[in-house]
Formats: sequence, structure tokens, C-alpha cells
Amino acid sequence: MTVLEQCQAWHEQDKHNAIVNTLEALPDSQRTAETDMELARAYNNLADPGKVNARDLLWRAIHRMEPHRSQLQDTYSWNFRMGYAYYYLDMGDAARPYLERALALHPGDDPSVNTVSELREMIDGCVTPPPPQLDPDTGSILTREDIDFLRSCHEGTYGYFYKMLHHLYELIQRGIEEGRFTEVQARQDLQLALWFCYACNNTDTYEYYYQAAMWMPDSEAAADAAGCGMWYYRYACALVYCGRLSEARRYAEAGALKDPGYPWTWLLLGKLRAHDGCKAQALEAVQKGLALVPGDYEFLTLQQEILAGASLEQMEYHWIDPTADGDLQDGQGPQEDADEKMRVISCIVTDPKRLRQFYKLFRCQPTDYERNCPYCTLHYKVRRKYPVDLVFRMNEAAISKIDPDWLRLQKERLDDGRWLTRRARLDVTGTLDTVLIDLGRTVSLIYKVDGAEDQFFQVWLDSDGNLTSPPDSGEEDGADDEA
Repeated sequence: MTVLEQCQAWHEQDKHNAIVNTLEALPDSQRTAETDMELARAYNNLADPGKVNARDLLWRAIHRMEPHRSQLQDTYSWNFRMGYAYYYLDMGDAARPYLERALALHPGDDPSVNTVSELREMIDGCVTPPPPQLDPDTGSILTREDIDFLRSCHEGTYGYFYKMLHHLYELIQRGIEEGRFTEVQARQDLQLALWFCYACNNTDTYEYYYQAAMWMPDSEAAADAAGCGMWYYRYACALVYCGRLSEARRYAEAGALKDPGYPWTWLLLGKLRAHDGCKAQALEAVQKGLALVPGDYEFLTLQQEILAGASLEQMEYHWIDPTADGDLQDGQGPQEDADEKMRVISCIVTDPKRLRQFYKLFRCQPTDYERNCPYCTLHYKVRRKYPVDLVFRMNEAAISKIDPDWLRLQKERLDDGRWLTRRARLDVTGTLDTVLIDLGRTVSLIYKVDGAEDQFFQVWLDSDGNLTSPPDSGEEDGADDEA
């Protein structure tokens, strides 16, 4: 059975994650229009509106199919899948022409495709909302007062980034409720996207980098039209910390072309080119940046690291402020800050060998495993009998940095049954439902109360497996980590 035949069989079994896991792993040399179309269909089918990454999956489907426009634009499947993705992105104006073309190309009485009536229903559902109500002064959903408030949350090298995000979430919700704009129109607003991504990136946590990466694609058309280098830089930064390095470089290169006068794109591009082994081009990016900001500490530091052959992770282990960065490099700053920075940096580059060891250790199969959305979830059976969700609250890059011996110990504790049941109180017992493993090597266990439909309780373990208290939310504002 070929890879495509296996994927088509999985499609019939609704095992769309297996298709994604298999086709995303193909090297570029083995990708074809057929594999990209199969992958796009799987993305579309996985884009459940309740999922945090639903819109990202739909955009990925579009980006997979777009390069094959000239070859496939007169086929039913290409038009339907493009229209489907735009339809569920709530972009009816974009969806309609594809769906209408798919209707014209409909193959007739074929049980493998949507019916004519279903297609017509989707076309009828392509509603165009009224234009958003924009502030005449800013040309954005954001008012001048909003922008002034967001600026006030940034003081020197420190910022109140969670406060920024809280303000943005509230104004979006209020605007939607008042009918001034839709959620999609909020996502498409360039100024709002820039501030949202800025705040998310500067929390310097994997989860918020992921949120930024999910938010930004809707505003790409506006950024492209404006030639906004800042948008490309901030989006590429978020992609880096989600471990999506090839995409990050593509957006950084595009940003440098569209807005060569924005210096910080050159900073990121220097790092990404060096990571890809393009040393001369990386140093060229540094020179471009230094021409814009002569004597800049970050560019001079990067130049030294490129010449020394530093890794991307080493290049990212810095603060912007020279004094704070000197303390970080010398080990003089707060150890907690250094440890947290190392944890988020662990999400950037995947160690393929260690990741294969993880797959082997936990017997990961494409049909049982969901990765990087934002976490990695394995549907596991304790003693090959009791079903448990094993959730690594990180991406695969970070998983590949966990000490294999520590991972093996957690698996032994899981497999020997010591975690399988627990008593919460004298009259309440539970059976293990979910195991959560965090970046800081802490484990929490979620138990389903025996005899109850939807009741659960949770316990936390430290890295040595001892009971500990729940961690705090971690939502503390702090240093500005972006130029």
C-alpha cells in the first residue's frame, strides 16, 4: 500500500490526525500535488470550530493548495477544498467563487463528494457582513485611547503584557457584542494584530507565542498591502518559538523584501539564515541591520555568535538590555528567570534522534497521537488495557529536550499502575483519566470520580514524583523581550 492509499484508507476511517502526522513528515522531495491535496483535506476535516487551532488548520490547508493553483484550478476537489477552508474561516466573499466553481465542476452522483444540494447550501451561507466600524483617526478598530493605553503598559525595558492582552480581549468582545465588527474583522485589523502579537510575544511563554501564531494569518493580506515589515517580524518571531522554523524564515525573508528599512527583521533573519547553514547570508543580514542601527548591541552580539558558529538556541538566549543580558550570560541574574528562558527556548529546535526515542518509548502511532496543537497528546493504554490521555504541555521540540531517563521513569510509574487509582477523600475514589507533563518537568494527574458522570479531581507531583501544591498561573508581567 502506498502512502497515498494508506492516507485515503485513514480518511475513510476518520483518522485525520494519522494523515497529518504521516504527510507532514514527508521530505520536500516526496511532496506532490496529490500529497498536498490529501494533507489539505485532513487539515480541513480536523478544523473543529471548538479547537484552539481550527483557524490555523484552515489557513494551512489553503497554503498547501495555493501553489498548485495553475495545475488544479479546473478540478472539483481543489475548488471545493479551497472554498471549504474559506467558508469555515467565515470569509464568505473569498469562499463563494471557489464553491461556485466547484458546483460547476461537480462530478454528479458520486458518494465520495458533497452533494449538489450541500454545495448550494454552503454558497447560500456565504454571507457578507457589513464593513467594520473603524476609528476615523486611526483607521483601525483600535481608538486613539486604546493605543495610548497600550503604549502606557510599556515602560522602558519592562511591560505589562498580560494587562495589554486583557484590554484587547475586552475591547474585541465588547465590539462584537455591540455589532461594530465581527471576530474575523477584528482578526483582520492590522493595528490590532500588531499589538496582540507584541503582547503575546513579550510574555515569553510557549502558549502565548502559539496564540500569536494562531492570530496573525488573518491579517496577512492587510500587512502585505501595507508593506508592514513589523508584522512579518513579529509573526516570524512567534513561529520560531513554536518550532516552525522554515515558515519563520519564509516570513522573515518576505518581510525584509517588503520593508528593508525595518531593522529587526534583519536581526531575526541573520539567526535563521545561520541556523540553515547560510553563514555569509547571515552576516549580510547583520550588516543590513547595522546600517540601520549603527553600533546596536544585539546586532554586534549576533555577529560574534555567527562567526563563532553558535546555535539558534544560543543566539536566542539573550535579553535586549545589555546590562541584563550581561548578567544572564554570567549567571548573575535570577536563576528562575534563566530557567524559564531555557524552557521556552527548548520549544524552538527539534532533536530528531531524541524525538525518535520518545516515539519508541511511548509506542507512538500516527493514529493515536496529536502533536503541536499546541500540546502533544498521546492516547495511551496503561498495562495495554486502561485508556489514558498522556498530554505533554509543550511542542515536539521541547519533548525532544527532556532527559530520556526522566521520561523513562515517568513511563515506568505510569505502567506499573501506581497512578491508576487514587482516593480523594474517604468516600471518593477516582480512576486515572489524563496525565499532564509540563515544561518544568512537573506532572499532574487528573482522575475521573468513580460512579460519577462528569466529576474529576487533580493532584500535582514534582519532578521527583512527590505530591506538591498546584502551581500559580505564571501570568506575571516583566521584561520587554522584543525590540
